[in-house]
Amino acid sequence: KRLNANQSLVDICVAMMDLKLGQSQREKRVPDHIKMSADVAREFLIQQNVRPNDMDIIINAIEAHHGGIPFKAIESEIATNADCYRFLHPRGIFIFFSILRGRLGTVEECFAPMIQKMDEKANLVSLDIVKQELLPIYEDFRRYLTIASN
Repeated sequence: KRLNANQSLVDICVAMMDLKLGQSQREKRVPDHIKMSADVAREFLIQQNVRPNDMDIIINAIEAHHGGIPFKAIESEIATNADCYRFLHPRGIFIFFSILRGRLGTVEECFAPMIQKMDEKANLVSLDIVKQELLPIYEDFRRYLTIASN
């Protein structure tokens, strides 16, 4: 709201950005989840007669949420920043740790992948209001994980 974005469009972007993440994980092709998600989202949005400009923003949010391509609209940027909360806010950090713990086994084995994912997401934070909230938390948790892993 503070950025005068279309809230409904942001919600759709966030909901669709990882549509195929689960399938890509099962098929051991996680890097493909962006293209897979964009393809299935595009088909669905066409079937729903979504306006071309809105569809372009949604697809851009999916394709840009791991970096590498520029945002075409504030809604895409907000969606990517919102996704960063999943790995940089304390609740998200603990949930991600629990997921990793279930997959990897020991607490110590979780530290390196946690740091890697947190670094990735911290580098994607682009909005000042999100930077102010998440980056201090990221720095603290990263420091704690680094100390614990040594």
